[in-house]
Amino acid sequence: MTRTPPTLDMRLDGSFNTPPRAGLPLSYKMMIGGILVALTAGAVAFAALALWVLSMALPVIIVAGLFAWGMMRYRRWQAMRAAAGSRSLY
Repeated sequence: MTRTPPTLDMRLDGSFNTPPRAGLPLSYKMMIGGILVALTAGAVAFAALALWVLSMALPVIIVAGLFAWGMMRYRRWQAMRAAAGSRSLY
């Protein structure tokens, strides 16, 4: 209790000699900080979920790509064989 209380420099009509300090109240700053922390946590959670879904889908995508590549090679081989067979008739 050794702290001296703040002195209010007030005029008789109730106005202050110096204007109040400009700035946001502490509660408003804390609310903004909480919102930013919540948004950051949500973004991190969304990124983690996206990576998890990608890691689950990646083997399926790779197998489907290999299957499509194999079918393309097979169809090309069939087309080349048919072209070679049709040339021998003439």
